[in-house]
Amino acid sequence: MISKLRHGGVIAMVASLLTAGSAVGQGISFSTVTLTGEPAPGTGAGVVYSDFSFRITLNGAGQTAFEGSLTGPGVDATNDEGI
Repeated sequence: MISKLRHGGVIAMVASLLTAGSAVGQGISFSTVTLTGEPAPGTGAGVVYSDFSFRITLNGAGQTAFEGSLTGPGVDATNDEGI
């Protein structure tokens, strides 16, 4: 797992989950940005995320950017990665 902490206590993290689990803590909440198998915004129909790098960034507004690999119709070695 790789994480980034920003002012205001916001944390962005990339994690590889192999089994079910849980997080417990007072005042902690999580929001999923995306998961493998989900549609990649701005791409064609049926194109989904297949993997993610452990490089992630988080700005002061709480927005994330990350590198992901894509799979699906029309995806090949020339266009299978994006930010």
